[in-house]
Formats: sequence, C-alpha cells, structure tokens
Amino acid sequence: LLNYDGRELEPEWQWVKKISIVYILNEKDNQTINQLKYSLRSIEYFLPWFIGTIFIIVQSINTNLSWLNINNQHIKIINPKDIVSKKIIGKYSKEIIEMYLDRIPFISERFIYLNINHYFKYYIHPRFFFNAEFFPKYNFETSLYNKINITQNIEESFLNTYEVIKDFFGNNYNRKFLYSNS
Repeated sequence: LLNYDGRELEPEWQWVKKISIVYILNEKDNQTINQLKYSLRSIEYFLPWFIGTIFIIVQSINTNLSWLNINNQHIKIINPKDIVSKKIIGKYSKEIIEMYLDRIPFISERFIYLNINHYFKYYIHPRFFFNAEFFPKYNFETSLYNKINITQNIEESFLNTYEVIKDFFGNNYNRKFLYSNS
C-alpha cells in the first residue's frame, strides 16, 4: 500500500474502478465546504483509478455548492428525503442517514464512505478501503482488538450481538469489532 504510485490496477482490482463514494454534508459553514473541496480534489489527483460516482448527501437546502460543476456526471447531490424512510419525520441525523445509504439510486453494491475532512496526500490503492476478501473497511469508531478482555466494562448485549453476526456470516466476515460506550 505504501509503495503504490498510481499505476494501473491488478486484474483482481479492476471492479473497483466504478465504485461509488459517499459523503454526508451536514453543515454549511465555509470551513466545511473547503474541507469538501480539498477532499474532492484529492480524489481527483490521488485516486487515478476512480471513475465511479460521488454522492454528496446535503442536509440543508441552503448549502452553497455553487462552486460544484453540476454538469459533472460523476457527482450527484442527494437530498436525505429521497432515501430515508417516509416514516421518519423531522431532522435527519447523520446516524439515521447512514442506515439508509443503500437506498441511494444507482449506488454500487460496495461503496466508499468518506467524511468531508478525509483527503489524500499520496496515491491510494483500493486495498486501503477494502480487506483481502474485498469487504469494505468502514471505521465509524476506533476498533478494538480481536481478543476482548471480558473484565472490561463492555455490555453483554454487545458481545451477544457480535457472536450472532459471527455465527451467521462466519469467522472471516468481521475481523474486528467496533464499540462506542456513548
């Protein structure tokens, strides 16, 4: 990964060229917009293999994206109302939107979910986003080690849920578990 210099992808990674990238833009201040600009620019420069679609989910209609080329076929602006269930009324939090990302029209089966402050300084191989079995490596929280010290103050329901997922999908599906005590 550290030696990738932007060259052509190996045959087993050709599928990733048309993958989708998703951003959730929930603030409208200039600093947030500038972070999004830097992130999009870094994708253009340091992911030369990427020819897919970038979906930007905006939570505010007043968000100023006039600098964005609307004619660009690779960038789509999405309103949360278009993907979130009609049963949910009120302001959509980031967590609620994350549950409905699979409802984005024409999103690829596997996609890359980036925060607006994620940008790249070097060429990035797709392996950075996916593990050896081509499963996405989304890290919403910091990951714990595979071996949990049961004496830690971890809820039993969390461990039971992890065990059910591991039993259903197999040992190779989830190599680390994510836990937030908030």
